[in-house]
Amino acid sequence: MALLRWRRTRMVTLISKGGRNFKMPEAVALVSSRSCREALDYIEYRGNNTMMIKLLDIDPKPVSMLVNFCNHMAAAATSAASDDAAQRMREWEERFLGDDVDQALLYDLLSAAISIQADGLIDLVCKRVAHMIKGKTPQEIRTILGIQDDLTPDQRDEIRTDNSWIDI
Repeated sequence: MALLRWRRTRMVTLISKGGRNFKMPEAVALVSSRSCREALDYIEYRGNNTMMIKLLDIDPKPVSMLVNFCNHMAAAATSAASDDAAQRMREWEERFLGDDVDQALLYDLLSAAISIQADGLIDLVCKRVAHMIKGKTPQEIRTILGIQDDLTPDQRDEIRTDNSWIDI
C-alpha cells in the first residue's frame, strides 16, 4: 500500500534555444496546456515517464516566464474561488506583464504559449497587446506593431470612398 502512495512525479521539460531546460511537474502542465495534456495521455498509454518539448527557436527568458505562468495558474486553480482571489490574480497578471516586458519579449512569450497551447497565457498576452493599441490611430498602431503601410495614396482614396466608415 505504501508503494501505491509513493509515485514519482512525472516532469515535463521545455527546452529553449541554446538547450536550456525548464522543468515543471505534470500537474502544472495538465492545468496549463492542451498540448501537454494530450501528450501526457499518450505517454501514460505507452508507459513512458518522460516528456520533452523542444522550443528551440525561443530564448530562455520567455520559456522561463511561460513556466512561471503555468506554475501560477496551477496554484490558482487549486485555491478557492473568491472575489479576493480574482483580484489577486489580476494584480499578479499586471506585474507579470509589467512595463519591463518589451514587444520583442511579448512576441516570444506568445510564440512559446502558442507552441504548447497555453490558452491562458495566449489570452493574457493578447489582452496586453490590445491594451497597447487601444485608442490609437491606424498609423500609431502600424508604428507600435512594426507594420509597414503598403497602400498607395490612390488606394487609400479608393478605400475611403468605398468605405466611408473606415479610418485609414
